[in-house]
Amino acid sequence: MVDADDLIYDDYAEDSQDEYSDVGDADYVDPGADEVDYMNAASDPDDDDEIDIMSDDDMFVDQGLSVSDVRKKPYEVDFKSLSIAMLEAAQKVQVEHIAGMFVVPPADAAVLLRHYHWNKERLIERYMDLPEQVKYEAGVLDNPDCPRLLTLSHFTCEVCYLSAEDCGGSMDTVSLACGHRYCIDCYSHYAQQKVREEGESRRIECMNEGCKLIVDEDTMSKLLPPGLMERYRILLDRTYVDDNNTLRWCPAPDCEMAVECHVTPKQLRTTVPSVRCDCSHWFCFGCGLAAHQPVICAIVKLWLKKCEDDSETANWISANTKECPKCNSTIEKNGGCNHMTCRKCRYEFCWICSGPWSEHGNNWYQCNRYDEKAGSDARDSQAKSRASLERYLHYFNRFANHEQSARLDRDLYRRIEKKMDEMQVTSDLTWIEVQFLRKAADTLTECRMTLKWTYCMVYYLQRNNMTELFEDNQRDLERAVEELSGQLEMPIERETIPALRQKVTDLTVYVQKRREILLTDTANGYQEDRWQWNLRAEKDVKNVTVFGAGLMGAGIAQVLSDVGKYNVTLSDVTDKALQNGQAIITKSLQRIAKKKMADKSAEEQEQFVKGVVDSIKVTTDPAEAVESTDLVIEAIIENLKIKKELFGLLDSKAPKDAVFASNTSSLNIAEIAEATSRRSQFGGFHAFNPVPQMKLIEIVRTKETSDETWQTLMDVAKKMGKVPVTCIDSPGFIVNRLLVPYQLEAIRLVERGVASPEDVDTAMKLGAGYPMGPFELADLVGLDTLEHIAQGWRESCAGTEHMPEAYVQESPMLTNLIKEGKLGRKTADKGGFYQYNKK
Repeated sequence: MVDADDLIYDDYAEDSQDEYSDVGDADYVDPGADEVDYMNAASDPDDDDEIDIMSDDDMFVDQGLSVSDVRKKPYEVDFKSLSIAMLEAAQKVQVEHIAGMFVVPPADAAVLLRHYHWNKERLIERYMDLPEQVKYEAGVLDNPDCPRLLTLSHFTCEVCYLSAEDCGGSMDTVSLACGHRYCIDCYSHYAQQKVREEGESRRIECMNEGCKLIVDEDTMSKLLPPGLMERYRILLDRTYVDDNNTLRWCPAPDCEMAVECHVTPKQLRTTVPSVRCDCSHWFCFGCGLAAHQPVICAIVKLWLKKCEDDSETANWISANTKECPKCNSTIEKNGGCNHMTCRKCRYEFCWICSGPWSEHGNNWYQCNRYDEKAGSDARDSQAKSRASLERYLHYFNRFANHEQSARLDRDLYRRIEKKMDEMQVTSDLTWIEVQFLRKAADTLTECRMTLKWTYCMVYYLQRNNMTELFEDNQRDLERAVEELSGQLEMPIERETIPALRQKVTDLTVYVQKRREILLTDTANGYQEDRWQWNLRAEKDVKNVTVFGAGLMGAGIAQVLSDVGKYNVTLSDVTDKALQNGQAIITKSLQRIAKKKMADKSAEEQEQFVKGVVDSIKVTTDPAEAVESTDLVIEAIIENLKIKKELFGLLDSKAPKDAVFASNTSSLNIAEIAEATSRRSQFGGFHAFNPVPQMKLIEIVRTKETSDETWQTLMDVAKKMGKVPVTCIDSPGFIVNRLLVPYQLEAIRLVERGVASPEDVDTAMKLGAGYPMGPFELADLVGLDTLEHIAQGWRESCAGTEHMPEAYVQESPMLTNLIKEGKLGRKTADKGGFYQYNKK
């Protein structure tokens, strides 16, 4: 069960080796279009869900485009259709504003705004604090002494190697403010290739390798022919809409309109923003699909994925076949005998209970071991698969039926037009007076689509009184819709026309009222937090791959295998690393066996250890490691570049529905996920060292992490026997975010002469109840690790709302200890804050 608010909506040590191991521990929907995750705010990692990208209320007012603040019904949202001309005018207003405020050319102002995804407020805030840094990051440089176009008599282009002499004594050249100058032909060819072949517009960089300056619109106008310049401007318009959370292109074919709707990603947890473009197409502003009231986008995404993939085929197989208890090969029974022999591994077992056949005596055709523990899990799994399939088909058949009926009702329009003509001929009704039939047909189609999506919603609702109330409203609407549909199918007879008109008109009003009641109650339910979602088991994880055979990776693999619920694969780049990982697991299991199996013989303890170690498949081939995986957990070296390279490779090898997770303790999850095409299937899974003993796992959600992915990671953590906590993707997550600044502040106390390390530790243990003081903990973790995390934060996020700069200020005392090689317990001969191995 998941509350509505939950919807969508360790080790520090580093490995200095080049290994993975962290040894320190419907309508108009284009099926080919890229799916836009509605949780995705701007792609800038610094953007905030709560900040409206176009929050300047006067932005469209200047263009006469103000959006009404009046919402007629609880389930309606305010929206406005915008033409290309309106969009360009809106961009011009913002560019002129920034150009005047920052005193920069309009072309540079446009580059700055595009870099900040047209979030004017965030740009102004950053620019006022660090103007030069903002310009550098955006690709803007002030250099009025460097002309863009220049004709030179002494110049050789470093691309084509033609000189001015080769061109008749002079050569037209182009340069940005950086001074990297090339001939206009080469620069023009470069710009045309970027626009025509790559479809790029916003981030076309200087030709010089490594230079990040952006080619502005004014310069592009001198490099592109008129036709291609028009395409360039169209691409810029598209980026303006794509970057804006309050704008979305209408998905109807050949429509060039955009729709403005001020619904934030966070509001999509409780709002279904159905909007209507001026082209008459209704669609959901949140996800771009055809309108799907009353169910929110997150649930729609889960439902469509469930309907489109082959999960139900898998359910049928699970309900009608069984897996070999030993090798997991799928077996279908083709005779009456319950004695089964797996053709792959030759294991003999009982079809009824899945227990070993050797324990069944001579009961060849009848199993008398119904309660046998060895077979109970298999029987439960099969029964659950059957029940899951039947439940899914119940709702899917009704969903599909209303979808088909809605299509058939569209054919009704042709018959309605014929009936309208008949009525005008056989009665004294005018063309206006027979429009009640068209109105009824429109209402019927609209209500069919609403009913269709109610079955999607109720499939995921937890069973309770609120769900029963929803189903009552659903039933009343369905009955009214079927009655109206029947009336529209009635033959036209002259003497019954007045009665038919009255009946159809009354029914149309009633059907509209029933739909409004259902949608209003559902919308109020979202706001009142009445709807409880059941998203469990949507992703059935059986195969888990762990990358990195260091302390963390080996520990995660050990726990996953030991719980007996997963097929675990451990992967690293070398056989040596894998052998080291197996040794770590063996040593850990031996300690566990000695403690928890003290009453068992040494042989039994050894068998336990060997059984877990042997159950973990090891491989250095990443493609083999993920070929059938359901979940990938990465626990390699804390290096963003290496992590992204690994996930980029795995993204092309792993099944499309596999979930990816990183065990990073300090890096930005969203940045790592950028290397993949499955950002909604990506999250953080931060365990703590030693994994077998530590109960906590931090589940980290980016702005794009889907509810299904979050629920999958939560379920895996719980099945591992851990306690998962959820946090957003911010520096240090929860534990490290509090722990590292706490340790650094303790060091600063000593630096200022406030107290000694010993007294600080004693005070925190006795006064705050901490099991260890900050200096004892720093020595245990490693001083270099502490500084590595702090330095990473200083370089990436210090000074932001999530990490005040003072919290990670560099410590001279810590720096000096590290230079002297005093890293804590890992350098026992030298010590750290304390001395160890004293003689």
